[in-house]
Amino acid sequence: VNIDVIADDDVYVGVSALNDLRRRATESLEEAIIKRSKRKILKEITEINVDENKSVYNKKLNVLVSTDEQFDAVIKKGVNIVYVEIGQWFRDSVEYCIKKCHDNDIKIYAALPRIYRGYSKKLFDEFIDDLKKTRIDGFLVRSSGEFDRVKDSEKEIAIDYSFNVFNSQAIEFWENRGANIVTLSTELNLKEIKSIANIKCETLLYGYIPLMVTHQCPIGSFDGGKVDKMFCKNKFNSEGYYLKDRKDVKFPLFTDCEQCVCNILNSKPLFTLKFFDE
Repeated sequence: VNIDVIADDDVYVGVSALNDLRRRATESLEEAIIKRSKRKILKEITEINVDENKSVYNKKLNVLVSTDEQFDAVIKKGVNIVYVEIGQWFRDSVEYCIKKCHDNDIKIYAALPRIYRGYSKKLFDEFIDDLKKTRIDGFLVRSSGEFDRVKDSEKEIAIDYSFNVFNSQAIEFWENRGANIVTLSTELNLKEIKSIANIKCETLLYGYIPLMVTHQCPIGSFDGGKVDKMFCKNKFNSEGYYLKDRKDVKFPLFTDCEQCVCNILNSKPLFTLKFFDE
């Protein structure tokens, strides 16, 4: 910006006057920029079109489990699908789990890890290939890479909420890629869900949602003597750990010691069963 000043010779201008001039010039420039870039306000705001008479589909409950105790607890409760985390106990008893589910008219999906790194490939790649040859019904995938890993398996595929499906275009995209179930983002409200969901969609009703999944496990770093290796002395320790913030709110730590990964969970569970009828 160039400023030309026309003045008489030997004119004295005080510092306060110069500061005031600079302030007023800056304010004028700011107003000009804002005025030029200000968005036009639409006269009408289009509301999301929700058909209140739209059919409410028959409700089915799908449950995610990570232990054999949880599996046994839900298997006779009339659920539609059991998603099973592919930990060691599941790998040791996969045929039993498949038979138990099918005997109770329940579908069973293998839930793939939330983080899939080099060490995960060593643990799970061969097992996933073996699962494709079993009578398992499908896979719950948490990332695009995992989707590509199983898309040609001829098994059903459910994509988890971590795909952040937020609109009908995203639903259509994953359906066209071959997803049988699309889990909607947990950030959608009831009105938004009604406006975009179809019969292939599901939404979370209950659970402690991970706020972070980290390789830098707080338990190992602060209590397990972990320095520059993957595992610590607290590996497979079932004692409950949590992080506490300045307001004394506790955030549970849920560990996957087989992969040396820690899930930092929300302090309160998501609970939307009160909207079940809607």
